[in-house]
Amino acid sequence: MALSTPSGIIEGFYGAPYSSRTRLAMMQMASALGMSFYAFAPKNYEPLRKRWAEPLPSGAYEPLALAGARAHALGLKFAFGISPLGLSSDLGAMLGVFKDRVRFFMEVSHADFACLLFDDVPNAFPDLGSRQNLVIRAMEEALGGGTEIWACPTTYSDDPILARLYGPTPSSYFEELQDGIGDEVRFFWTGPRVLSKGFSRRDIRRADSLFHGRTVIWHNYPVNDGKARAGKLYLEPFEGMAACNDERIKAVAANPMTEGVLSMIPCATLIPALSGMDAPSLSALRDGAACDLLGPRYQEILDLASRIRSTGLERARARDLFALRALCSSQCGSLACQEIVSYLDGCHAFDPECLT
Repeated sequence: MALSTPSGIIEGFYGAPYSSRTRLAMMQMASALGMSFYAFAPKNYEPLRKRWAEPLPSGAYEPLALAGARAHALGLKFAFGISPLGLSSDLGAMLGVFKDRVRFFMEVSHADFACLLFDDVPNAFPDLGSRQNLVIRAMEEALGGGTEIWACPTTYSDDPILARLYGPTPSSYFEELQDGIGDEVRFFWTGPRVLSKGFSRRDIRRADSLFHGRTVIWHNYPVNDGKARAGKLYLEPFEGMAACNDERIKAVAANPMTEGVLSMIPCATLIPALSGMDAPSLSALRDGAACDLLGPRYQEILDLASRIRSTGLERARARDLFALRALCSSQCGSLACQEIVSYLDGCHAFDPECLT
């Protein structure tokens, strides 16, 4: 099956953002795998979320600037993702500030496109779609036209958990959100669930009925920042992706784990999965990536990580924890093994700001 849908990484999780070393390693592997883009949007990077409207010391923007430069050096398109918290409730006073900040982030990162993220905020207004439409239009104006905008709606899945957490979606939300916007605007969708396991043709038709050829799949795999996945490592191949290889889907963005280099083990299978590769072949590819990143005893490491994931760290058998630590500690030059040791040390604890 010929591949028509570009893919890449969106660093869009809760928890400590990656170090520049981790991010560079991920970008190098993404480029080598044939991915197209890298989007920088960690939830806890304050200049793009909690303090998006504030001018900060120049050092606060160094991770963003460095990420953009390194992505371009590796032939990847680069995007920043801004979450303008509070903007929908104060459009009159803050819309001009927002446009200035968008221009600034573009200048700092030399981004090829931009992400605008309205996810994980309350459905606080009956005209929320119209309010967010004004923000999209402001970003279009700030970017000057021709630059793609990938926007994440407040309702980004059919999963009922979103209504329970953030309130019901206003009846005309999707129509108001998209009214009169330019052709360069795309919309993220995670599928039938926030944590969809895969995507069917029916799922793609559903997304297209909402976004009319503007859909970007935000795939929350192998991410592990939420309540259900925190403290677990997801290293299996991608599955159920062939339906996303469709002209109605503009791109597929994989959201990685808090353990970034380890995430590239399953991500090595994303493009082949989109192309319709069979499960045994995907497993073989995953094993090859695991061997490269974990060393010759990768299968033992994978088996132990799988057993620990089935119970969670707190209830895992002591002998499994000891064996996994010993195996990974012996591979001192492996960033992936170092991440497993940090994981065993509890360095990637659950961030309670993540409600999904």
